[in-house]
Amino acid sequence: MDKEEKKKLENEFKQLKRSEYDKAYDKVINFFLVASIVVFLIPTNILSVYPILKSFTQFMAKIFPNITIYAQRSRWSEVTEFYFSYMWIVALITIVLIIMTIPTANEKAEKYFGTGKYKHKGILNHKYLIFVPQLLSFKYFLLITAAILLSLYGIYINYTGSLIDGEISRLKFGEIISTRFGMLFIAVIFQVIIIHGLVVILIRSILNTIHIQKIKKGE
Repeated sequence: MDKEEKKKLENEFKQLKRSEYDKAYDKVINFFLVASIVVFLIPTNILSVYPILKSFTQFMAKIFPNITIYAQRSRWSEVTEFYFSYMWIVALITIVLIIMTIPTANEKAEKYFGTGKYKHKGILNHKYLIFVPQLLSFKYFLLITAAILLSLYGIYINYTGSLIDGEISRLKFGEIISTRFGMLFIAVIFQVIIIHGLVVILIRSILNTIHIQKIKKGE
């Protein structure tokens, strides 16, 4: 296959409709997006009115240092302190939901690739397999590794509070933390989506590799 044919084939692959396998974690995404909009419902004095929630945020702040840093930089400190404590719980629930979805994702992978009980009945034409990210492909291994490292960096700067209190704060993150939309943006992107993406990338890469190897072995 020459470069032109390969490029044409890759474009065809990119234009394929999202399969059920691609949608395996859509419900998890819907969960954390709905859970995140609570930021618009939090009273500005929530911790003063409900002392038990203050105990909750103090406990969370001992584990996640960004909570205290963000609250100190925000004009609505109580909203910020509670919201980021709450969103860490949402992030942890998201991880649990993703892990619980692995058996379903694996079955959808079987249907997608045509392995196991769906042997020779797969949705994906095997001519496109060279474009499916997997760990045993050097090119995709590098891309997956880069995506994982970038995700870990994003998690680190949020966890440590460097997003607001470090060099990256020059991007005005220190200002938007005082708005509800700003809190929503930072929490969803840096505290949930990046973690969700990291876990899904790892799981999808492993599942892709397993099922591509099964195809090569005739399983």
